[in-house]
This record gives sequence, C-alpha cells and structure tokens, in this order.
Amino acid sequence: MAIKVKELRGLESVWALNAYHTLVRGLALEQACLGQEVDTTLAKFEALDDAGKERELRRAFALVNLGADDMQNLLLFALDANGIPYAKRKLSALGPVELVEAMLAVCMEIAKITPKVCPDDVKKNCLADA
Repeated sequence: MAIKVKELRGLESVWALNAYHTLVRGLALEQACLGQEVDTTLAKFEALDDAGKERELRRAFALVNLGADDMQNLLLFALDANGIPYAKRKLSALGPVELVEAMLAVCMEIAKITPKVCPDDVKKNCLADA
C-alpha cells in the first residue's frame, strides 16, 4: 500500500500540524508521568532520525486519543496508491491499520517541515541525554 501525501498548503495544513503536535505532546505527557521533563522528551523526539520518529509516532497513535476532527485533518493530505484522497473515500469502509498508515504518512511529512516545539536553548541542554 503506497500512500502519497499532498503538498501541505492552506488553512487545512495548520489543522494537520495541530493534530501532529497533539500526538507528539501526548508522547511527552506519557514520559512526564514517568518523571521525564516535557522539554527533554520533545528535544529527544526532534533529534530522532526518520525511523525513530516513525516508531514514536506509531506509539502515539496507540496511546493518544486523537479526536475525529484531528484524524480527518491529517487524512485531508493522504492519497491512496491511485491518487484518490482519503478524505473523499468512505472512511467507514477502511480498517484501523490503513487509516493509521495514511495518517502516519502525513505526520512524517509534517515532521520534515514543522516548526520546532522545543526551544533551541532548551534542546542544547537535552541532546546530551538523547
């Protein structure tokens, strides 16, 4: 299943960015419950390579109760192998694996362009532990 991602443009791209950050913050809150500072967790996430970010985002989809609006905002940018937007497909006919894969593909694109959520002055103090 080859999922493509439309160019992230327009107001909807900000909504997708917010959904992405909801997932990342969910991971940070999980780690905060285990005693790790939120800024440290965010800096470590940003320092990960693509494979590491994908692994952590997969965990986030399992841990974070992402609302339907956030999921739809991510799916606005996902295209199936035939170039059909997921937003125009009957989503109720799709299983959770396919839906998560589509949202994950969009999140991985957002991870390449997203403004950093951890300030550089905080990150430089965290990266030694990454």
